Amino acid sequence: MPMARLIISKIKNRQGFSLVEVLLAIAVFALIATSIIYLLIDAGTANHQNKDRIVASALVDQGLEATRVIRDANWANISAGTFGLIQNDNRWQLFGDSDIDPTNRFTRRISISKITDDRFQVTLTVTWQSILGFESNISATTYLTHWSKVTLPEQPNWEEPKIFGTVGTNNLAGNKNPNDIFVLGNYVYLVTDEANAVDPEFFIFNISDVTKPTLVGKSKIGSKIGAVYVVGDYAYLATSVDNAELTIVKVSDPTQPTVVARLNTPGNKNAEDVFVLDHYAYIVTENNPSNSEFYIFDVTDPENPVVAPTGKVELDTQGNTIYVSGNYAYVGTDSDDRELIMIDISQKLAPKIVKIYDHPGLGNISEIYVNGNSLYFVVSHDASPSPNFAILNIDAADPTDIKITLVGGFTSGKSLRSLAIDVAGNRAFIVGEEDPKEFRVLDISNPGQPVEKAVLDLPGIAVSSVYNGAYVFVADIANNQELIIIGPGQ
Repeated sequence: MPMARLIISKIKNRQGFSLVEVLLAIAVFALIATSIIYLLIDAGTANHQNKDRIVASALVDQGLEATRVIRDANWANISAGTFGLIQNDNRWQLFGDSDIDPTNRFTRRISISKITDDRFQVTLTVTWQSILGFESNISATTYLTHWSKVTLPEQPNWEEPKIFGTVGTNNLAGNKNPNDIFVLGNYVYLVTDEANAVDPEFFIFNISDVTKPTLVGKSKIGSKIGAVYVVGDYAYLATSVDNAELTIVKVSDPTQPTVVARLNTPGNKNAEDVFVLDHYAYIVTENNPSNSEFYIFDVTDPENPVVAPTGKVELDTQGNTIYVSGNYAYVGTDSDDRELIMIDISQKLAPKIVKIYDHPGLGNISEIYVNGNSLYFVVSHDASPSPNFAILNIDAADPTDIKITLVGGFTSGKSLRSLAIDVAGNRAFIVGEEDPKEFRVLDISNPGQPVEKAVLDLPGIAVSSVYNGAYVFVADIANNQELIIIGPGQ
């Protein structure tokens, strides 16, 4: 009997051990299965997002081609405004303020602004709700010319630029320097340092005749205005006003600009730049040890915007300039080892830094421009051999492994303050502090080796520039010549 009991006891022990092994195997299998499921879900999500971007890109291309067809049918069909597209009798027409694809997921909006009577700028944006629930968008810009009635030479001679017109702010008591300009249609919007108790800092010029620009409107904001961005009937100002770092001005009547909203960024640090796209305003501020320096505001209703920031990011440095393209915001900073910060803004409630670029040398980025995969920027001069006009390639095909590569650049003798890019003409217009070369024209047809083609001596230091497809508009610190309009020679 004792021997039988011993055998039975051993059998029971082996049975118990086998049960543990079975349970362990089940647990391991469940873990592996769960991991595979998550990987499949991630792959499916990424695949779905890629398909969405392909569809959106096709809608953008279709929209751009449709506007050209509308132009070719009758130039009178093109006018300034925001439109959608519709097909009537198999012919494209501008209709309403947007259109929606047959699946009701993609919204297409065409914004047309007048440059001259015979030239329009067209920006086409497609937005959609991603599978993850956040809004995505892509956009592209082109120009439409009344080709049967061209007012400028087909190949403008930018190797001999000349000044077409100048005008001052008439800010006689203040004589404050400008900081930024923005061009939309027949108007230039210029902002300056804080004036005295009575003089304005915000100015509107009529440029319908570029040889005789005229001051038509102005407004007292009460602080330094670092930057201006205009969309439709509203100008968005980055200011140093405490509790109103983002100030919104209604400019539907250019002769009477009116402040309609003031938004606060925590910490009372001055706002340095602003960019507005698809009902959101993006602000960067001075370095704020106790708060963030990058903010997103919902300005769907500019006169009653959402007061609290929708999202924010800690940069750990001052943000000097910002450019928004697609799902990313690109911030130029004062940092010596993180001059360019790339932020994913696809989720407005939770923007996040996804890439940092360290430009050789110690110069701070002054301004950024993005076109497709190319990013252009200028930096202050720091006596290093590194270019202070640079062209980068942004490879974001894999959002988890974004690559930024320096393609080429140009070095000036002193600090560069601003740039404007002529994408169609493969030109860069750069402005800055080097006398007598405050204005330069670069040939960037070979982005690896930009070549200086022309220079122009301006009356003072050039601090900001904008290209509207025909002329370059420059803000200069020279008294009574704060706005300078430059065009190609004949």
